[in-house]
Amino acid sequence: LQEAYYSGHLHENEIVIHRGSGGVVFSDASGFTALTEKLAKKSNGAELLSQCLTAFFTPLIDLINAYRGDTIKFSGDALTIYFPSIDDTKCPAYNGILPPHGSY
Repeated sequence: LQEAYYSGHLHENEIVIHRGSGGVVFSDASGFTALTEKLAKKSNGAELLSQCLTAFFTPLIDLINAYRGDTIKFSGDALTIYFPSIDDTKCPAYNGILPPHGSY
């Protein structure tokens, strides 16, 4: 979508579809609503919520990126993630026994 937009090939009322092999993950943090309700009662609740989200999402995003994932969308405490299908046995790091992480 970005590529079509920046190259001038994205036209109004046109749908861009990308097809590829891979997996999509929908992830939602359990207990987020209860946490926000508790923190809303505190004077510094917004700051505490921001700290909680940063502490939760930063290592999660690092893990997603380590396995070649692409975070497509954030929605509050939820994520939509795409993992492309990659054959790591064709990677130079493949040792003939165990492929490097990312082969799923």
